[in-house]
Amino acid sequence: MRNWKTQENVKKAYDDLYSAIEPDNPESEICITLIIKSVFVSDEEQTDKNAIWAQAILEMIFNEEYLSTKIDSDSIDSWYAKLNQNKVSYFLLLFIIF
Repeated sequence: MRNWKTQENVKKAYDDLYSAIEPDNPESEICITLIIKSVFVSDEEQTDKNAIWAQAILEMIFNEEYLSTKIDSDSIDSWYAKLNQNKVSYFLLLFIIF
């Protein structure tokens, strides 16, 4: 698992999550925004909590220290709490969704 997560193409995929789809367009959406909007389709589902939940899962998938092949609710809750405490992440998600 660590070998996969440390590959350059995987690291680039992670970096791309937080990159604009169209880098030359200042109004371009960020990739993670599109992922969140495709998972949570309705406006009612596009909440701060759901955005942080989705980000927690993506962070678990790409984090080099998280080596489990399972994504269980306890791990999600732990990552969710970390992200929710991280005001930069929280405000980034608020900006992304709204």
